[in-house]
Amino acid sequence: MADPIFRNDDETRWGTGKGSNLTPTEVDLNFWALLERIFALETGGAIPNGIANIFATGTVLTIVLDDATEYNVDMPVLTFNPRGAYEPLADYLPLDVIRAPGFGVYLVLRIHTGADPFDPDALSDPGGDPLYMLLIAEPSLMGSLKDVITISAINHTAELSDAGVLIRCTNINGCVITIPEQAEVAWAKGTILRFRAEQSLDLSNEVYVQVVGEVGVNVNPPEGFEDFTAGKWAIIEAINLDEDEWALEGRLAAI
Repeated sequence: MADPIFRNDDETRWGTGKGSNLTPTEVDLNFWALLERIFALETGGAIPNGIANIFATGTVLTIVLDDATEYNVDMPVLTFNPRGAYEPLADYLPLDVIRAPGFGVYLVLRIHTGADPFDPDALSDPGGDPLYMLLIAEPSLMGSLKDVITISAINHTAELSDAGVLIRCTNINGCVITIPEQAEVAWAKGTILRFRAEQSLDLSNEVYVQVVGEVGVNVNPPEGFEDFTAGKWAIIEAINLDEDEWALEGRLAAI
């Protein structure tokens, strides 16, 4: 194939040029030289050595070409970093794993400093990305029991540690359970509080287990039922529906 003819000199690229204008024939020959090369690529170009197969074995990715050449690539592996119980004001990094009592086990998604109290729905900024991803819900949110405990007091203010356990109320005069505001206790949506009456029902002396809310906290039994147990060994549940809103279920006394 003939080389193209250039008019000027350029020692860094094509070298010495003709030094004058090209004739029409020389221009045509330049086009022909380029066209010949294009024809050669289209009709006789080298067949590319493409990818025949890709597979992974453990953490090694293997790429096999058409000519059986193999390339092995070590794939990076993400490693979780258990951090234990959530600590307000602690610094957290992506892939940290924390346990927030009353909420569950979470994977940290963004660099941040922990808030006080823990907020499972926290964002990196208003309208931004979530900071956490739930891995395992707290047993109190899954309906199973973590423990069975006993209280003998006639009054009890619910707290986070009550979530997911069955509380046996043994005072012979009954017991009044008070649920505090969200501003005081960081209740997770779906938290379940369970209580069992260990005394016989005595309406005249107000002997029963009753669940009420602090001022500003709504505790709603089903229509037609009271907010206290229907008799001895009755179990009732308080379920968090939203901030300062609870539903009562179980063996409640009828109105």
